[in-house]
Amino acid sequence: MDVLGDIVSRLSHRDYVRCTAVCRSWRPVPPPPRPGARSMRLFVLPGNGECSVIDPSRNAVIHVDFPELAGVEVLSSKAGWLLLRGTDLSFFFFRPSTRTCVDLPQTNRFLYPQNYTAAFSAAPTSPDCVAVILNCLAGRTEVWTWRPGDDRWTVRIFAETFVFTGVYKLFACGHLFYCQGYDLRLCVFDAREGTWGVAEVIRDFTYIDCETYLTEFEGELHVVFFGGCCTRVCVHRVDSSLTLKEEVRSLEDRTVYVGRWTADMVRSTEGRVMNKVYFPITLTRSDKYLHHFSMKTEKYYPNLPLNMRKKLHTIWRDGIEQRVWIEADKSMLGLEESMSSSRQ
Repeated sequence: MDVLGDIVSRLSHRDYVRCTAVCRSWRPVPPPPRPGARSMRLFVLPGNGECSVIDPSRNAVIHVDFPELAGVEVLSSKAGWLLLRGTDLSFFFFRPSTRTCVDLPQTNRFLYPQNYTAAFSAAPTSPDCVAVILNCLAGRTEVWTWRPGDDRWTVRIFAETFVFTGVYKLFACGHLFYCQGYDLRLCVFDAREGTWGVAEVIRDFTYIDCETYLTEFEGELHVVFFGGCCTRVCVHRVDSSLTLKEEVRSLEDRTVYVGRWTADMVRSTEGRVMNKVYFPITLTRSDKYLHHFSMKTEKYYPNLPLNMRKKLHTIWRDGIEQRVWIEADKSMLGLEESMSSSRQ
């Protein structure tokens, strides 16, 4: 097996799948290392801070009490961190795996929830981090930015009015921040240059009544369509001019995790979640199984037929709990292991 493991470590994902299908004794061989592979968890946050953490790769759930998250509003997630707004209307970062908190400067202004959205580009401990608040007002749009070390927000005001939907929120791709507006336009803020632009919507008439989610993979934009006229999930690449390109029929070793605002496309660490699209919806009979779509079979699981759009809108409209995907770092994996051991 040592020789086989050495051979497998040099294979592509596609060749690895073929290799493990040769015979039963080869199936336990671990997959080759994939640089940049990430494991994701779904955080289900009720208002009291008693959080459920769901691992779709193992169909497992643990329950963790986060009193720090009682009553907060989840704005964005990236690199194992959450961007939150507290009950006192302050903004702060929180890393659940270590319970680390990073406070952000006061905005010195009340921001109405229906007018603003926020996102960040990297972990707040990274020098590449930029936190952005997009505040849409009558006659103007304000863009607030913060970087590590800043003691106040930098505010830029643009004359053009932009109205976001409250569903498609701000999305970071490197130093560029995208947001789809109510009129189906797409705004782009360049945090490096401090410039603002509005582009045509990246929508094909084929998907005119579908749900649209932006995502990125290794700096390349993608858009995910489902619901409406789509009987399956459709993924397309998007070029630098924000034009819809060819459809991606197979994700190979990648997985798409659909959230409330955007979607995360990641290279997966676990084979059973690859080439699938996961939704933040649990089965009614169990809180550890998630609905998903297989790009290979082009079917939804576990229920068919499934009105995914209606189910998602019901979750967001009820507002009983917040659901957000978060990257599982080493500390998160350690927390899960300790929780599992304590239950045993």
